[in-house]
Amino acid sequence: SMGCGSSHDDSAGSLSADEINTILTVQRVVNSLSIIGSSFIIACWICFPSLRKIAFTLVLYLSISDVLGGIATLMSPGSDECGPACLLQAYLVSIFGLSSVLWTACIGHCLFRAIRHQTIDVDRFHYRYHLFSWGVPCLLALLPQFSNSYGNDNGQCWILKEHAALRFVQFYLPLWAVIGYNASVYLQIVSNLKAMLRAAPETSREDLKIFWRLGLYPAVLVLCWLFGSVNRLHNSFNPHHPSFTFFLLHRLFAGSQGLLNCIVYGLNGVVRARVRQALCGGG
Repeated sequence: SMGCGSSHDDSAGSLSADEINTILTVQRVVNSLSIIGSSFIIACWICFPSLRKIAFTLVLYLSISDVLGGIATLMSPGSDECGPACLLQAYLVSIFGLSSVLWTACIGHCLFRAIRHQTIDVDRFHYRYHLFSWGVPCLLALLPQFSNSYGNDNGQCWILKEHAALRFVQFYLPLWAVIGYNASVYLQIVSNLKAMLRAAPETSREDLKIFWRLGLYPAVLVLCWLFGSVNRLHNSFNPHHPSFTFFLLHRLFAGSQGLLNCIVYGLNGVVRARVRQALCGGG
């Protein structure tokens, strides 16, 4: 079928059925938690108009992408090696997996402009953020379609191991470019904040908490995708001997991305205060 391939030598290069079931069970648990966490952020944005500032609105888009990516990962192509269900999962995982990564770059860019240039020129960048974060993944998701590179890869439909280069072009190279970009942006933000604090020496613990939190933003992506990157490199160099441990860690941490994004980006003091207020009847 168009856009869908199958692994040429299935006996070599696949994990056992038991291993795949273990991985899928772990994946379902962490993805469900990620969907719940991201849905909580979306609910907060809907329920509390006071939270609808530009930065939290970008976190909303990140959370929407995380929810859709989580749902895509939970889809079960089953034994359908290469039918419509498998192709649909491959497309959705490709689009929303990368989209979540790109939204973190937009959040970094927005914070950088706010602190460096003391300006948030929302209207100028808002549509560009959307074009970048949804458009680029949609275009890249089409690439494997032309070479029949999508198929069932150890229990989840994505780009097959025979087309390892495409995995890097479509996801891992953009991912590490964004990690590099985020790290450089946050280092600049922190040095700017330090300069501002030196000008006003009465540094409170709150200000120090900001530094700590900013450092967590790029760290989440590294934590979520370090094992995935190692696993895919291992797959590329050793396609016929997939490592159960690498696959398990890959799917465990990648599946936690929505949950960690919710904790780091979403559960800031302002959000927690609003939720506490609502729960204690403060309206």
